[in-house]
Amino acid sequence: VEGPMDYRAWEFEHRIGRVTNLKKLIVKYQQWTETTDEKYAHIEDDKRKEIAKAANDMDAWLTHEQIKQDKLAKFEAPTLRVKDIDAKYRELYDKCNPIITTPKPKPPPPAPKEEDKETGATNGDDKETVKTDEENSQQNADATMTD
Repeated sequence: VEGPMDYRAWEFEHRIGRVTNLKKLIVKYQQWTETTDEKYAHIEDDKRKEIAKAANDMDAWLTHEQIKQDKLAKFEAPTLRVKDIDAKYRELYDKCNPIITTPKPKPPPPAPKEEDKETGATNGDDKETVKTDEENSQQNADATMTD
């Protein structure tokens, strides 16, 4: 962008799209805090409140800045600049996205079955060894030879 007038024209043209993108992100996070989707059930309420606060604060900031900007004539230097909107978008995303994408914790390993606790066996493995028919026949054959 070459001169101040070109800069202001560029800002004017691009500001609308950036504001729209930031508003979409704000709404996404505001709606997410109310979701009852099972894949987000593991995220605690304090984290949800943190996201709601961040989204609401960003919405208030954007509304305030838009009001200030709307009071200015197009030839005046903008108060709401594209780079500021981009920075705020990144700030909100960086704060909220890690919380939303927190993986669900792995379930704990299954507890031993009640019957296994009584016998002392785990996972169906018995301490006693079962002799096969072949072993029993071999023992019987050995016993008859020694008699």
